[in-house]
Amino acid sequence: MEKKIGFFETFNKTSERIEKSSTRLQQFLTLIFIFFFTIIYLGSHSVDLDFILLDLIFLVAAFAPKYLKDFIDLKEKIGK
Repeated sequence: MEKKIGFFETFNKTSERIEKSSTRLQQFLTLIFIFFFTIIYLGSHSVDLDFILLDLIFLVAAFAPKYLKDFIDLKEKIGK
């Protein structure tokens, strides 16, 4: 029987066990922060270039670490 892996978990291939994923937790919390920040900011400001750039920076901060980790893992698989 296969075990289900939740969104905040990842499978460690070397030790063959399920571990908690702090990267996914960080992504989720940052995404919630962006959502509430957008609601609060748009309550008193209009959409301008500063708002768009700030939201873009927050989104990159939320999802870039996971993609960088995936690229590093891919590089290790392919070889140097």
